[in-house]
Amino acid sequence: MPDISLLIEIAEFFDVSIPEIINGERKSESMNKESKEAAETLSEYATAEKEKMIKDIRTYSIMGTVALIVYFILDASQLISQNVIYEKIAVYCETLVFVTVMCIFALTTGMLNKLRKKQQASNLYTKLGALPKPIQLTFAAIVAFASAVVIKLFLTSVLGL
Repeated sequence: MPDISLLIEIAEFFDVSIPEIINGERKSESMNKESKEAAETLSEYATAEKEKMIKDIRTYSIMGTVALIVYFILDASQLISQNVIYEKIAVYCETLVFVTVMCIFALTTGMLNKLRKKQQASNLYTKLGALPKPIQLTFAAIVAFASAVVIKLFLTSVLGL
């Protein structure tokens, strides 16, 4: 099956309808206007979803990269052992790298969408949805950070990594 965002172009190029492409059989000579409009709507939606995912991945990648650079600078300059504040910043940056990797994994595998659907069915999601966007993002960051800390503690204590 071709990518949904390409269906219109394929249909126009081969002069077939969208259902003919999907079903794999030719039924008419001209493309049905309703089918074309539906396919255009689906294509626009799919393109918008891809663009949003790419933007989110880019944002998480930048955050993780900046955190990694700050961590390496602190580690290389030996500031971590000299000051408790630098040590806490280094631990935060190290954890933020784990958080960004987890977020990118959740985005690319579709797990984030599944989680959102489950949350939409619960009361908590309805209550969180009523909050302003910055508070929602802060809450999500805290949950992601806490998850990363738990995973990091598990990896360090149980596996010795």
